[in-house]
Amino acid sequence: MKVLVVDDEPAMLLAMKRLLSKLEGVELVGSFRNAAEALAFVRDHQVDMAFLDIKIGDDNGLELARGLRSLCAGADIVFTTS
Repeated sequence: MKVLVVDDEPAMLLAMKRLLSKLEGVELVGSFRNAAEALAFVRDHQVDMAFLDIKIGDDNGLELARGLRSLCAGADIVFTTS
């Protein structure tokens, strides 16, 4: 399963990377600190699941989820917040 993580807090990105790296069958394909970078990545790469912060700096995680859905409709989306 190809997974990406989007969160504006470096500590949360690091924690998620560590947790996901321990799961068999999970490949972390990207981690981003803003919505624009995540969307640009998804345009060119397959993603099966995305962990999205609800509030990503000045970006809105719900809006990012809508954008991700339009690019990869089959991806699972999990909202996180710290």
